[in-house]
Amino acid sequence: MINLPPQFPVPKSFEMHSYSIIVTNKYLYYTIAAYYHYLPAIVLDGILRILGKKPRLYSLYRFYDTTMSAITFFLFKSFEYERKNFEYLDTLIQHEERKDLSLDCSDATLSEKSLSVPEGAPFYDWKKDRKSRDERQRIKQKRHILIKSIQWIFLMTSCFLIYWVFSMLFL
Repeated sequence: MINLPPQFPVPKSFEMHSYSIIVTNKYLYYTIAAYYHYLPAIVLDGILRILGKKPRLYSLYRFYDTTMSAITFFLFKSFEYERKNFEYLDTLIQHEERKDLSLDCSDATLSEKSLSVPEGAPFYDWKKDRKSRDERQRIKQKRHILIKSIQWIFLMTSCFLIYWVFSMLFL
C-alpha cells in the first residue's frame, strides 16, 4: 500500500507518505496522530487563515479519526467463519464466468488487491486535475518538506523546553 502512491500518484493529493505506523495502544496512537497529523494541520490551517483561505485540514483529520474509531474493532480482530455457502455459490457460476465472478479469495494478496485500486477509483482520473503529474509531485514534495519542518521545529522546541525545565529544577 505504501508503494502505491509513488507508482500511481493521486490527482489533487496532499502529501507523500514514505512509511506507515500501526499501533494497537490507544494512547500511543493519539500521541503519534497528534504529532504527525494534528500539529501540522493546526499550523497549516493557521497559515490558510492568514492567507484568507478556508482552513480544512484539522476538521478533515477529526472526521478521519471519528470514522476510524468506528471501525477499529473490525480492523484489529480476526473473524472465523465457514465458507460452505461461498463454495456452493461458486459451483453454481458457469465455468466461463468463474474467473470474473469467483468468490474464492484464498490466493489473494494485499499487494495484488492494492494494485487494482487505481483502475476502479475515480479520484485517479487525471482529467479532473488541472495540474500535470510532475507539477502535482513537486507540490507534494514542497508540502512534505513544510510538514517535516513543522514537526522538526516542534520536536526541537519541546526538547529545549524539557531541557530548560530540568535545568531550572536541578541546577
